[in-house]
Amino acid sequence: MNGLGAVAPATVELHSLLSLPQPRVGLFWTAGNPAALPDEVDRGWGQLSVTSASTSGSYRRPLDPQDESIANVSVAGWRPVGDHSAAIGRLTVGRTTLANGTTAAFLQPYGPNPFFPADTSTPRLERPTVTLEGAEGWALGRWRIGLALGYSVLEDQSVRTPRPLIGRDARSGVTVGVARALASGRARFGFYGRRLGEAENVSLIPNPRTIRVYQLAGYADVPYSDFTRGGYFRRADRSGWAWGVGGAGRVGAGAQSWAVYAEESRTDDRQISTVVPNPPTDRWHASAYRVGAALQRSLRRDVALASARAEFTAQRGSADGPELQGKGIDDRASRLLLTADVRTPAAAAPWAGSVLLLVRRDAQDVDDAATSLKSVVSGWTTGGGAELDRRVAESARVALSYTIARYVPTATIPSAQGRGVAYETYIAPALEVAAAGALTQSAAFAVGFPLWSQRELTVRLWGSALAPTSQSKLPVFLPRGNRRAWGVSAAIASRR
Repeated sequence: MNGLGAVAPATVELHSLLSLPQPRVGLFWTAGNPAALPDEVDRGWGQLSVTSASTSGSYRRPLDPQDESIANVSVAGWRPVGDHSAAIGRLTVGRTTLANGTTAAFLQPYGPNPFFPADTSTPRLERPTVTLEGAEGWALGRWRIGLALGYSVLEDQSVRTPRPLIGRDARSGVTVGVARALASGRARFGFYGRRLGEAENVSLIPNPRTIRVYQLAGYADVPYSDFTRGGYFRRADRSGWAWGVGGAGRVGAGAQSWAVYAEESRTDDRQISTVVPNPPTDRWHASAYRVGAALQRSLRRDVALASARAEFTAQRGSADGPELQGKGIDDRASRLLLTADVRTPAAAAPWAGSVLLLVRRDAQDVDDAATSLKSVVSGWTTGGGAELDRRVAESARVALSYTIARYVPTATIPSAQGRGVAYETYIAPALEVAAAGALTQSAAFAVGFPLWSQRELTVRLWGSALAPTSQSKLPVFLPRGNRRAWGVSAAIASRR
């Protein structure tokens, strides 16, 4: 529901051969319609995983956390339920630790909404999280119906600080889908509707120290506010809905699968700082549409599997509020994503592997009428990756993977000359990161062992690095150094 936000470089993700099943194409797997589950889940799969990961480094935007550690436990799986139904679900319990805190008082500092509170005290934060989501679909003759539900809640808890921060975010969603299979059984077409809701709030308590907050509003050079009594409060209520149509099926002898889809969505965000009747309110409204297509084909009698996907998303939003003095902020953003991959299954063959190619274009145009400032940023990310899998014992396998991507931007951004502290501290460096080229790389090593009764244990270690490759026009505001991440996971998977 957060939508397309600020343009920035990102690492390419590679679908692991050992720890995950083969990717699929379908009305559910590609378009997200739960009504297609009975047709697209033909066997069971489940996984229990434990993950620990950490991210650190100086090359970051000002509102991104300096150091972040994540630990979580997840249970996920899908299976047929009887002859005419199938279900899928996931439960994740985790904890995120921000050892050096973060200036961002809300969770998504660089989303599309220009209203955002920045807390200068940056206390150490502990962030426990629970996410529960699931879906089930039923076949009724040639008709299919499906229901998906999701709920996620997290809390921000400051640790050992004279300026406590207490925050909470709760999200919920429901999707209802309907589909109909053709008489031939080779294609399905369907419709779905989705409703989303989110409530986020943060309280900063000056106990006993004074707290200083910048209530950011677009490109405005807002003054700071000091709180010595009563503290600072901010609440955001977000709601959204979406509806979509799509189709999927198989061609020929079933060796080729296809899917097409289109979706329209609306999002509303309302933020207040005082709990009184008719409080001053900052508002954000956005509409978006998404269209895409995917194709998958089995090669050489299931020796290899080739997949391709194209997706385009466009979003337009507007903001208004008391800080803007009757003048709004318009935001236009888009994303084009093209991927292609070929993989051989990690099964009985001595060798297996995969190759991925990716092209992505992100764009954002911001017109801030309140400050008469505009920015136009677009960035092309081109990259790819490969994974090589080898059986080293009777059943054990090892896998090595590597990905690389280059981010090449084109940007027209406002000059920071003559601007104040808020703009130079929180806004200009983020624009400079978007306007500077970057290179991302990642590598992973995995080992898989059979256990019992079609269960397998996979241990995976990975790391990634992000660093700039060019300087922007005002390098004084561009962060130095790099950004690194590492992680380790252990997973037990069951296939039936």
